[in-house]
Amino acid sequence: MTTLKENDYKCITIDWLLRKGELQGDAVLINELPVDNFSRRADIVVANGKLHAFEIKSDVDSLVRLQGQIDTYLKFFDKVTLVCSPRFSKKAMELLPISVEILELVKKNGEYSLKYKRRGRTKLVSSTKDYLSFVTKRFLIQFLRENGINSNIKDSHFTLYQKAALLPKPVWREATLTYLKEKYQITFVNFINARKSTTSDSDLNNLSLQKLADKDICIDDGKINHGKGWEDWVPSALEHSGAVDISAKMSNHGFVTKGPVLLIPRAY
Repeated sequence: MTTLKENDYKCITIDWLLRKGELQGDAVLINELPVDNFSRRADIVVANGKLHAFEIKSDVDSLVRLQGQIDTYLKFFDKVTLVCSPRFSKKAMELLPISVEILELVKKNGEYSLKYKRRGRTKLVSSTKDYLSFVTKRFLIQFLRENGINSNIKDSHFTLYQKAALLPKPVWREATLTYLKEKYQITFVNFINARKSTTSDSDLNNLSLQKLADKDICIDDGKINHGKGWEDWVPSALEHSGAVDISAKMSNHGFVTKGPVLLIPRAY
């Protein structure tokens, strides 16, 4: 019997999400998102109208750290789902809060998929500090200023979170979602364009900002040197109703272009 590892489970989970239409519109898929000041990393996160984290426990894993991981995720994410091997399902249902969704790996007609063992619940994060912990300090200061709240670089994170708490909950929630969608849109579009009919282990590399950057830029003494060709980029003549201009997003990662850079997401 084939033993499946974490990346195998990730690929199966992503294919399941695509089939269910969970990654349509402006939704983005994030691989290995740091959480709680890098103390944890969520295996997969979907950012659409909420933040949905997926923790994976494959055939070769154990449940030793599971409770601590899930307790952390429940503070930072609006919904939490465990994707696990059949051998873990019963124990996970005993260990985890009823709000945590549990999906079990199944194999039918030679194909792997997921089935619900327990439906989860969405509970929107109410802590300004926890939800805004995903954004940079610079973004947070700009966000506050745009909403009429005086802020500067000398303010501590704690002070900035306190100021953000003065705003309506939908406003600071949307700020976090917007930040994550803009940051990871380039990797998600790159992933979709490269993916074939199903997700493979190599496709997961396209969801990594670092690996994408390694392809196009080089780092020298901590300074970013633009990859060959980007400084001479000229506006694309391509016109397509579904094309996405990612030049502004690229500038956030060290790329400077002279015009729009258009990507056309593949249909899936």
